[in-house]
Amino acid sequence: MKSDVYKTLSDVDERHWWFRGRRAILRALLAGRLRQGARILDVGAGSGANTPLLREFGEVWCVENSPEALVILKERGIENILSGELPNLRLSQSFEGIVLLDVLEHVEDDRAALEN
Repeated sequence: MKSDVYKTLSDVDERHWWFRGRRAILRALLAGRLRQGARILDVGAGSGANTPLLREFGEVWCVENSPEALVILKERGIENILSGELPNLRLSQSFEGIVLLDVLEHVEDDRAALEN
């Protein structure tokens, strides 16, 4: 993604109807599927707009490879940040939930990324 897009997204992602509606759908999908206090991995966290929602279900770890997005995540006070990208992501931790929101379609070899 172009570097200036992250700043634009972070300016609108909390109030724009599209993102608010999508988070409502995501909340409904996750409810009852994740135990309270689950460890959740958000691959391609972008500006971190989904982190507050995901925190409703447990401890969230954000993965991002964009330097611009990493700055925004830190500015939002998000502490659990890992730098990386698919399909080369190697983790030593386990997670009960993994989300890839608007990510997989940008990965050249999606099968390799998911088998990882």
